[in-house]
Amino acid sequence: VASDKQADTVRSLGKVHRAWSERKREQSAGPRRSRFVAAVISSWREGWRVGIKLGLLMALCGVLVYIMSYLPLFMRLGWGSRAWKEIWGYHALMFAFRYDAKQFTHSYLSYFWEWPLVLRPVWLYFESNAQHTVINGIVAFGSVLFWWPGLVYLAESGYYGVKECDAAKLYLVGMWLVQWLLWSSSTTGGFIYYMLPGVPMMALVAALVIGEWCDGRVGWMAALYLAMLTLAFIAYWPFLSGEPSSMPIFNRLFPGWMPRWR
Repeated sequence: VASDKQADTVRSLGKVHRAWSERKREQSAGPRRSRFVAAVISSWREGWRVGIKLGLLMALCGVLVYIMSYLPLFMRLGWGSRAWKEIWGYHALMFAFRYDAKQFTHSYLSYFWEWPLVLRPVWLYFESNAQHTVINGIVAFGSVLFWWPGLVYLAESGYYGVKECDAAKLYLVGMWLVQWLLWSSSTTGGFIYYMLPGVPMMALVAALVIGEWCDGRVGWMAALYLAMLTLAFIAYWPFLSGEPSSMPIFNRLFPGWMPRWR
């Protein structure tokens, strides 16, 4: 009987010890989880503060540069109300023309959602000889080997920018989206070269991705991708510079299944 009582006592003490140990683990884990959550929230706040500051600085620089583009007008009329009324009149004329579908027409018009997909280039110059064997042309458009993957890089950078609170990635993606989505308000369309201000953002995002490839075990992908971009640039060079080219080359680089490229 005594031994049974001793065994019960030992089991009871064991239960008490286990309960006490679990209690201590919960108490110690709670502060660690709290510190982790606090660190994540602090990182997010700091990242957003940096991103907002960079965005405001960029916006301020844009406004100042735009105002300074009218410096010759201010030098002629002064900085008074007369100059500002003149500038307002210019903008009123621009907006009236820009949103009037009867006036704003062109065969190369396209809409903002088409530009990143490179669906409608703009031929600035094009002529061929009488036999249509030699072609000279200059086209404004983006390399699909750069622009199409660039959209994937932007999406990836945006995702990891939010996940890791990376201010640099969020800034680049945000600036690209701002300058692109502003054109969504256009009811009359525009031209692909409106995307030119966003190309540096795409290039920087691509550089970040290529840098990560080089830091990892897929450096060969970076070399292959850069080689493909180089070959595409060489292939399209005649149509970027106006150098003469042949009709077979034109048909390969601007295939018939992309009729709006012509």
